[in-house]
Amino acid sequence: MKVVRLNPRPSCQEPGCSKPAAKIRTDKKTGWITWRKWCSACHNKRTGALHGFDSIVEITARRNGFNSAVEYTNSKHPYRQYRKTYCENIDGRLGFTCTTTIAWDGMLDVDHKDGDPSNNNPGNLQTICKCCHAYKGWKEKDYLSPGRKAMGIKY
Repeated sequence: MKVVRLNPRPSCQEPGCSKPAAKIRTDKKTGWITWRKWCSACHNKRTGALHGFDSIVEITARRNGFNSAVEYTNSKHPYRQYRKTYCENIDGRLGFTCTTTIAWDGMLDVDHKDGDPSNNNPGNLQTICKCCHAYKGWKEKDYLSPGRKAMGIKY
């Protein structure tokens, strides 16, 4: 069955953006679709800017008591919620002491010690910087672990 739209989907009205506009609602009786003037990304950015933030996620994070959108997003994640603010390899657990200066949260990863990405037990998780994570993955061949193969990750 072919779906016929009563009103075509417009493009985002933000200068330089050509994405399709976001849907607000569909009238169940008539099938009429109400469209936003902007795509979802531009709408989120514009709404956040109206409140002095980068995006709607920042507003939601503040309303829920978090300092940033990253903290809020990580709190919902199955294992990122256990991420610390430093590289745990400062104790030399990987055979050398990490001396990386952490400039922002994105430099830190949550690593599964046993290499199995489906094992989200807090005791199996450690926070390490991207440099240490790359080294550990190479040294212990985490990319060959049964957990990654079971998840369908191909290398």
